[in-house]
Parts: sequence; C-alpha cells; structure tokens
Amino acid sequence: MIPEIQTFIENKSSSPESFDSLNKLILEVNNRNVSILMIVEDLSDTLVSTDPKVRAKGIELLIRVFCSCNIDTITPKMEVPKAMIEELTIQGYQQTVRHVIFKCYETLVDKYLDVLKTIEDTFVPGFVQTVEGEKDPRNIMIIFKIIKIIVSELNYKPYVELLLFANINDCLNYLYILFICRECLVSVPELSKFAIPQLIEKLSSRLDNTKRDALDVLIAGGDVYNFEDYSSNLDKLTEILRDEAFDNAGEVLEEDYIKAITGFTKIFSRGGNEWIDKYVDQMTTKPISYIKDFGHPRGKFSRNIICAVIKENEYAFNKLINQVFPDLMTKIVQPNPPSVQSFLMEYVKNLLSIANLQNISEDHLIYQYKDTLYREFNKLKECDDDNDFKKSMEITSIGGLYELANLKGFLSDEQDMIDSNYEWILQSTEDITVECKFYEDTMNKLIDIYDKGIEEKKNKDYLTKLLESIKNIIERGIKIEDDKSLIISCFPLFKNNILRILIKNSINQREELPNVELISSIFQKYISILAKNQIKKFNEEILSIFIDNKTLDLMEVDNTIKFEPFNENSPKSQTCLLNILISVTCEVDDTIFKNTTVKKVNEKYLNKLVDRIINTLNSYYANLASKFISLYCIRFNNEKKIQKKIKNWIEKDIYSIINSNMVFKECAIILFSWLSKVLYIKSNNDATNYAMKLISLIHNQNHDSSCVNGIKTIFDKTSYPTETEKLYTVDKTFEEKLINTLLKELITTYKNSEQGKNLSIIIALGVLLKLSDIKKIANKDEIKPIMLYALTLPNAEVLSSSIEILSVIVKIEPNELKNDLTTLVEFLLKLTKARNSPSNTIKVRVLSLRLLDLISTMYESYLLLPIKQTVLNELDSALDDNKKYVRKMAVHCRNQWFTLN
Repeated sequence: MIPEIQTFIENKSSSPESFDSLNKLILEVNNRNVSILMIVEDLSDTLVSTDPKVRAKGIELLIRVFCSCNIDTITPKMEVPKAMIEELTIQGYQQTVRHVIFKCYETLVDKYLDVLKTIEDTFVPGFVQTVEGEKDPRNIMIIFKIIKIIVSELNYKPYVELLLFANINDCLNYLYILFICRECLVSVPELSKFAIPQLIEKLSSRLDNTKRDALDVLIAGGDVYNFEDYSSNLDKLTEILRDEAFDNAGEVLEEDYIKAITGFTKIFSRGGNEWIDKYVDQMTTKPISYIKDFGHPRGKFSRNIICAVIKENEYAFNKLINQVFPDLMTKIVQPNPPSVQSFLMEYVKNLLSIANLQNISEDHLIYQYKDTLYREFNKLKECDDDNDFKKSMEITSIGGLYELANLKGFLSDEQDMIDSNYEWILQSTEDITVECKFYEDTMNKLIDIYDKGIEEKKNKDYLTKLLESIKNIIERGIKIEDDKSLIISCFPLFKNNILRILIKNSINQREELPNVELISSIFQKYISILAKNQIKKFNEEILSIFIDNKTLDLMEVDNTIKFEPFNENSPKSQTCLLNILISVTCEVDDTIFKNTTVKKVNEKYLNKLVDRIINTLNSYYANLASKFISLYCIRFNNEKKIQKKIKNWIEKDIYSIINSNMVFKECAIILFSWLSKVLYIKSNNDATNYAMKLISLIHNQNHDSSCVNGIKTIFDKTSYPTETEKLYTVDKTFEEKLINTLLKELITTYKNSEQGKNLSIIIALGVLLKLSDIKKIANKDEIKPIMLYALTLPNAEVLSSSIEILSVIVKIEPNELKNDLTTLVEFLLKLTKARNSPSNTIKVRVLSLRLLDLISTMYESYLLLPIKQTVLNELDSALDDNKKYVRKMAVHCRNQWFTLN
C-alpha cells in the first residue's frame, strides 16, 4: 500500500499526520507519480470492508484526492462519475462522509461539466436517486446548486418530473436556506407545475419563516413560471392569501402579505385584463363588504388589502375606483360618528396616494369629486370636537391635503409639490403640530419622507423644505415653556434616525449628500436646550461614530462596507458628514470638550490626520479634515502647547511639500491656511509670516487659486458654523496691522508683475478687501486704481469682486472715488450689457446696476447731472435684458437717475 494511504487510514482525519499524508498524495497525483486508479487498487480492501468506519475512511480519502487534484490528471474522465453513481450508496454513510461525497459531486459539476453532458442520461437519474431523503442542510445547499446547474446546462426536460418528485419537498422543507433554494426553484418554467401547489400549501404552515419564504418564492417565480400554473391555482391561492392576511393583521407577517398581494396583481396581469378581473374580484369581494360594515374588526385590514391589490396596476386601480369611490364619496359627506369618519377619510387618503403613484390624468373619475375632497379634508383639520379620534383625524387631514396637492392640476394653483402648495401643506403641518403637540408623530413622519426622498435622490429643494419644517417645529416648540420638554424628548428620535439615514446613504451613494449643513444646524439647536449630561453623551456618540467608526449599534448598514469619513479615500458622501462633527465640536462647552473630545482626539491621532492630508490628492477631504483640526486647536486649552505644535507641523511637514518641486500642493496649502487661521485668531506673530508665504506663492499658476482660497480661509469669520464671538479672540490692533501688511505686499507684487499675469493678485486683493474693514485700510489711494482697472478685465470673478469692493467704498467713504466718478460710471455701464462680453454674467450685470443705483444716492446732483443723460441712454440694453431680475434692477436704477435734479 502507498505509505500516505496507510498513514491516512490509520489516523484520525483531523490529525496533522492525516493532513500531511493527504497533501503529499495529492502532490504525487498532480505530478503523475501516482494515478487515481492506483489509489483505488490500494484501497480495494478498505472500500469493501465490513467495518463501516474503515470503509468510510477509504471513501473519504479517495474523494478528497479526487476533489483536490488537477483536472488533467484524471483519466479516463468519464468512468469516475459513472463509478460514483453506480457504486456509492450515499445514505449508507455517516454524516461527515456524506458531506465529503456531496462535495465530490460539487467538484464534478464544477470541473467535469463537459463530461457530464455526454452521460447526462446516467448522471441526472443517478444523482436524483443518490440525494433522495437527504436532510443535512449543508448537503441540501449543494443539492440546490447542482440542480440549478442541471436545469441551466444539461438537457433536464426528460427528468423534470423525476427531479421534482425526488427533491421538491426537501427544497420546501429547507426554505430558510432562501437564496440558494429560491434560485433553484425559479430557475426554469417547467418546475412551476410541481412547485406552485406545494408552495401554496406552505402558506398554511404554522411557522412564520416558512410562510414568508414561500411567499418570496411564489413572487420571485412570477416572471419565470408558466402563467397557466398560477391561473389553475387562483382559487386556492386567493383563499389562503386572503384568510392568512386577515389572520396576521397587526402581526409580524402583515407587511409581507400586503407586499405579496401587490406582487400577485403583477403576476396575474400576465394573463391580461380577464385574469386581473378574476384576481381583483376574489381578493376584494370580502374586504369591500367588511369596509361597508364600519364596525367590523377586519375593516382596517380590509382597507389595506384593497389598496395593495390596486397599488401598482392601472387597470386594477381604475376598476376598483369605479366600483367603490362614488359610494365612498356619498358616505363621507353624511354626518358620521368620529370613528367612522376618521376611518373613511384614511381610506380616501390611501386611495389618493395610489392615484399619485398611477399619475392619473385630469379626466379621471376622482377629479369629479374635487370640491368634496378638498372640503372634507379641511373639515377634519378644523374639527373642534373633543374626541378620541381628533389626533388621527388631524394627521389624516394633513396627509390627505398633501396627496391632493400632488395630483396634477387638482388645486387651483397648478404648481408642483415643492412650490407654494407643498409649502402650504408643510406650514399647515407645523401649525397643527405645535397647536396639538404632535411633535413626535410629525417629526417621525417628516423624517420618514426625508429618508425616502434622499434614497430616491429627490430634488434638493424638496428635501430642504422637509428639514426646514422640522427645524421650524423645534424652534417654535422650545419657545413654549411647557413644550420644551416634549421637544427634548424627541431628540433620540431625530438623532438616531437622521444619523442612520445619512450614514446608510453615505455608504450606498458616492456624491455629496444634500442638507448636511442644515441637519448640523438642527443638532446645534438641540445642543442649546439639552442638559449637560445629554450633551456629553451625544458628543461621545458623535466621536465614536466619526473617530472610532462604530455605527453598528446605531443603524442598519452594510457591514461589508466601512464608514470612514476621516479616510482620504472615502467617497464625498462620507466625507461631507464631517460637517456634523465640526458643528457639534463648535457648540459643546469647554468642560465637555476637554473631557470627551480631547481624550478621544489625541496628539497621535492629529499627527495621523496631518500626514493623511498633506499626502492626499483629495482636496474636498483635505478642506474638511483641516477645518476640524483647526477648530480643535482653537478650542484646546493649552494655547502655548498647541501653537508650538502647529508651528512644528508647518515648518517640518507642510513646508517639505510647499517648498518642493511637486506639481500638486493644493492639500498642503489647504492645511497650511487652516493652521495659519488658528495663529491669526490667537494673534500669534507667526501668522504674518505664514500669510506672507501664501502671497509669495500666488505668482505660480499651479497654486494661485489655492493661495487665494487660503487667504479667504484665514480671514473669513464665517468659516465655522457658530457665533463669531465664540471662537474669534483676535486682537484688533494685531488684525489691522496684519491686513495692512498683506495689502501692501499684494500691491507691491501687483506692481512688479507683468501685465496680464496679475489676475490672481487682483483676485487675492479683492478677497482680502472684502473681508476687511475699509475704514482701517491705510493704502486706499494705491488700491483704488487697481480696482478700477479690474473693471476692464474679462473675468467674471474679478469683476464681481471689484464691484463689491467699490460698492463698499462708495457707501462708507464716497469721497475716495469722487474724482473718478465719470470713469467708474463709464465702466459700470459697459458691464450692464450682456452682449458686450461672456464675462458680463447676470451677477456682474446686477451688481453693476446696484452700484449705479447707489451712486445716484451717495453723490451730490452737480456731480451726476453731467453724466445723467449718458446713463439713461446706456441703460436701454439692460432694460431689454433677457433676465427678468436684471430688467427689474435696470428699471429701478433708471428711475433713480431720471429723477435727479
């Protein structure tokens, strides 16, 4: 006997000796030193041994070698599967060996499919006989896989009945192995004759999982199975479906049955309107009768069944509406008890919701009841009766009016849902919520609508209005002393759901998510009213999510995809959520910041972030990560230590990038600017040197825009989402001296630069001037000609910036431009004309008209009258502008100049 075989037989399969001998044997076979035939000959006594354990060891060894060796070493290939089928009685072996044999079958279909095709008349019946009665779930999964391959790759049709009778019950008994089983059962239409009746029987099972999975397979087979096999079982299917649906009303399976009822409408639509009629009639006859009996306990769920039947099929919808809607309209105008009226109007609202899904036209039956619907839903909202149904009636009113607003042309003002009608609905929602204290219910509904909207990538204005309504409700509620606690109690609802929605969508999408800053402001609003211990807990949760990336306890997300907003390779959809961390970090008090944020974000973590930023090409990530670092440094209580750390980052890490020959330095410049901002706020003299460094880089066209943005970052006091005085402690004298030093440097650089290559310098000059106090600027005489010259440049950004600066000068210190008035007006008039240059954008034209308007009020008449007529003549083009807002501004400007005396 081959030594390796002897070792394997004599030792346990899990022992190191068996493992080594098996690997050596496989290697010998692959090297063709040993053949499968030789192994079989050596195992001859073992394979026929009367001891089942010895026989099992021989079978296990043979199969493991066969499954693991290279395909080209097996000769003759056809004899192996034949021998397996003819010689192996699988159910005669213990569970472990049976599993090994089934793995061998799996290897056969994976490696030797071409061979199996030549002996399919032996393989398919033999396989069916072999697997009959198998109960081990692991083996069942392999069986399903092989059946799927048989029906997709082999000529299965002669064996369909044999295949199904042998294994269909096992398949159905193991429906919980859902994905593989469903793929097997719905693989070919021929299976439907046998599968559908037994699946319908499974709907009466006592096990919820079996019912749920049977429904899934029946619906999944809708596009594959023969329609005749559904139609022949219609009566039994609808009877069980309807009765099971009623029995599970309000239970865990309710939603599954409702979805399935809708799915079967689609399936029976394959047979045309005749079969839709049959299905609809059988499914809705009893529910309609139950609804007419308003006290019937099954009335509410009957309503859900009817809506599910007609939800996604236009013919079914119109059929039912024509049948029930006229009687329903007659009933709702009668004087009904509150319970009945609430029930009926909820029914109407659901039907209107489906009408919106069907996108019905204005000649539809529903439009005949326009006035009735509008009146009755308003009555619900205005009802003053104090009863147990008042709350639900008001919510139904809001929902019904919302659905009416969405129907095309239904209300008198034909606008879409994100215009005035929708705003009116939301305004009504806010009013009712505050008046009736429905904070939790309304917030829950609006968040749910927002969730669906962001998932479906709805219009940003639509999503914004939903969140603004939530914010308005919070702000109105906290102003009412008794309601403040109710608003606070809604915080977990808002926090958990919004974070879940954002993180789920940040993983499923790539682009920047909408409304993150608005959501951040709502969190800030909550921080302003929460107790200190609640704020501390919330800050810890936010840090855990963003720093530790721990989201699993909080929300349902795909575990295979990580949420890592501080990873430079994460998509924008994740990075943008850093705005929430930044907003929360801005608002927590010093004690909480010190005891939570500082402990979580230590020096090692900051060093890692700095390294990531300066070595990435992702400028979007660099900006938000740098913003967080700068905010952290501003709030860090040991100013001396953190400023020393900043200087070390800049001069050792960032300068190594900025002073190098690298082409891409944008991310390093971004971090450099945010760190310089910290030193500027702390009135550190190094801020001057670092800002001057930015100016020195502006001449390089590869970095000019990054440097200009860097200057804006340093001096923009709206950079952080919080009140300015909370963070800005800069010394005013230091600030004034710094700005004038930088302006002087920019002017010098401008004068020394070549004509036509100073555009970035002018933009930088404009940015700095816009962020400065004009009165405190020392060198206005040198700035003025540069700004006037900028009005002649064909660059929209330069033009807009220059006009805004000149507007400030005219308003605050008009005498500075008194001698240049004629030149200024001449330049502005040219900029009001759209056809003069593509750079004369709508913004440039509007700003020019506003400045002309301002000039007419800031200077004495004797200075303006000489140029009055020229202005009136030149404004003709603006009066005929293709943009309405420009024409409106031109009219006002012309009137101002026309009335000069």
